[in-house]
Amino acid sequence: MPRHSKNNTNASHFTSGERKMLADRWGSKSGRLGSDSIRKYDQCSLCLDEAYGPVVCSRGHLTCHECALTDYMHQVQENEKRMRELEELERRFEEEREAARREARTKVLLDFERNSGASSSSLASSSAAKSVGSSNGVANSALVTIAQKARSSSPTLSSLPARIAEATRAAEDAAMAALAEEQAQAARATFPSYWVPSLTPDSSNHQLSAEDLEIKRKERAKLAKPRCLIGGEPGHATSTKQLVGVKFARSPDGERNICPSCRKGLSNASHLHVLRRCGHVYCALCISTLVPSSASLSDAKKDKASKTESNAPAQCPECDTRIKDPTKDILKLHKEGTGHIGAGGVEVTKKGLAFLG
Repeated sequence: MPRHSKNNTNASHFTSGERKMLADRWGSKSGRLGSDSIRKYDQCSLCLDEAYGPVVCSRGHLTCHECALTDYMHQVQENEKRMRELEELERRFEEEREAARREARTKVLLDFERNSGASSSSLASSSAAKSVGSSNGVANSALVTIAQKARSSSPTLSSLPARIAEATRAAEDAAMAALAEEQAQAARATFPSYWVPSLTPDSSNHQLSAEDLEIKRKERAKLAKPRCLIGGEPGHATSTKQLVGVKFARSPDGERNICPSCRKGLSNASHLHVLRRCGHVYCALCISTLVPSSASLSDAKKDKASKTESNAPAQCPECDTRIKDPTKDILKLHKEGTGHIGAGGVEVTKKGLAFLG
């Protein structure tokens, strides 16, 4: 009797090698990243090489100066390209809307001519009957007309063009809605053979709607400025003026980076901070100890009054550059995990479908 299990998705005649081969290609996979797979604190987040002329953005993402400018210019070019595509979509939408309005106007005129032609015959047949009693009812009809004018509350002739335009617009809107419904029914009735290359649906012949155009306009608003996408989508707005040059202090032998205050070596296990006004990098202990106004960055963010707690102005221990606002002038350097299982998100998971066979 074959073995039963809760998630038995493989056939009973599969061998162990076949099951292992399927497990490598199908299903969810997870693995732990080692220290070799994690970017070091002083490596560029874009080229993954040691940062040359390192700079950081307002969120502490470290990159090469050249890589940051290249990515900035690439985003500017892509944004301009998408803006041109959006303008083309808007032009197509206006053309389609104008064509639909012309078609609706033609339909309204045809309906009016059809109705007026049908009513003219009935009027001709009734005119003979009305002419018989016209001589007897001239006086009565005149009185009725005067009374109707007296009781009439209709607008004056000055508003006649506006009322005609409003009625025409309402008739065109109704005709456009009817035409759209007819086109939708015709499209449902004639479903294309999408497997034939010549009949494959294409985005070029897609009928634009107001909802699609509104979505595109929201995308255009997001493309107003380039964004830093290192921290993941959707990123944050950035500019070249917000980039801060980073200055790592070197050890006397020139082999590694150190904290300029405590002279300890820097690594991924260190919590590093960059001073925005001068670019020097310090460990978290030196920042909390030597910068009086930033004894606790979390407390400073919660309480704005913490900036005035100390009489001595906060300044960089290396170059004596004044720190005006610790919440803005001290940037926490973004880094990845250390490679150890107990620190950072070093485990990655990829979701997938199980093999059913």
